Amino acid sequence: MVDGAVINAYLRVLSRRLPSDIVDELRDGLLEEYEHLRTRGLEDATAARQAMAEFGEPGSIVREFVAQSRARRAARAQLVVGPVVGLSWSLILVAGRAWTWPVPVAARSTFAAVLLLSITAILAAATARTSLRRARLAIVGILASIVLDAVGIGTAWIAGAGLGWLLIIPVVASSGRMAASVRELPRLLVV
Repeated sequence: MVDGAVINAYLRVLSRRLPSDIVDELRDGLLEEYEHLRTRGLEDATAARQAMAEFGEPGSIVREFVAQSRARRAARAQLVVGPVVGLSWSLILVAGRAWTWPVPVAARSTFAAVLLLSITAILAAATARTSLRRARLAIVGILASIVLDAVGIGTAWIAGAGLGWLLIIPVVASSGRMAASVRELPRLLVV
């Protein structure tokens, strides 16, 4: 007979911090280890405690899942690529004297808000250590960066004709980031 109270308490702690499908897999493995220990002659409570000890503390398990999270890795990749893309656009905006462009304040403010959202979400996801939900903020950050890249390319197409070949660098950088982000998003949405 499984020492249900002890094992269930352990699994409840994990279920607060991990998706149910992961907890179900952990439950299966934990019960399998428990049964194995029981066949070796350990009594219920001892087998349950030893099986849980072999799996590790719930906090350690969660930290390992977060560290291996595809979303966290994607956010970290964005932290490498994002500043390069941002710098290339910044150079173009300075070269094109963007502060003189007739862009409504609402459009500038919206762009700035989406940029801040993207940076904040990506930073939160990249630095996540104990929360898969926080790591999944990468999805929000990546979606926002796709919007920013599309707006940048579209604006360059419309307003940046005078900048000529200088636009190649940020347009290629944004296009590459967009393509990689669009390819990665379905994988992030699965887990």
